[in-house]
Amino acid sequence: MGDDLDAGFGFDAMRLSASSVEIYTAEQKVLETKSSRPVAPEALAHLLDRLVNRFGAKSLVRFAPRASYIPERAVRALSVLENDKKTHDWPAHLHALQGGDHLGRPLVLLSPPEPIAALSEVPDGPPIRFVWNRVSHRVARADGPERIAPEWWLYAENTSRRTRDYYRVEDATGRRYWLFRDGLHDRGDDDPPAWFVHGLFA
Repeated sequence: MGDDLDAGFGFDAMRLSASSVEIYTAEQKVLETKSSRPVAPEALAHLLDRLVNRFGAKSLVRFAPRASYIPERAVRALSVLENDKKTHDWPAHLHALQGGDHLGRPLVLLSPPEPIAALSEVPDGPPIRFVWNRVSHRVARADGPERIAPEWWLYAENTSRRTRDYYRVEDATGRRYWLFRDGLHDRGDDDPPAWFVHGLFA
């Protein structure tokens, strides 16, 4: 294989051959979770230092719970360089946010939520069809609404003060989405309610 190789109009097929192969099992030696020994703080600090130097302090974050019912505000990203000695009880945090029930949250949360065009049978009902990224989805099943009121005491100019109704929906192909309607029809707002997709279920 040299510079004289002329691919012409490209390749239709390629084949990779291995004359000798061996089984390799990956092992995590430093941060082994099954070990009863705790991870040495110096080793972890050394690893984080190397990662921060490579990717930057703003690229390496960890999450801490925050007291907010608004999904995108329920956690905050902290730099790994910040000295936060609190131990966070995530199950208790989720229990408090969801009123003691398991309401179901998607594994993937879109930030920011992406606008969609949605069609409902009744004004404040779940959507029966929605269009996201120019692809139309017919809703086969819907669960909701889960109503989340705005945090008026934390009002800022760039935040919405409208009530959200969240729905867990499944389209005809079996894909599941977390949608919400921003605003209510019976409030008499000048702005009509808008629909967004906020998350994707596995």
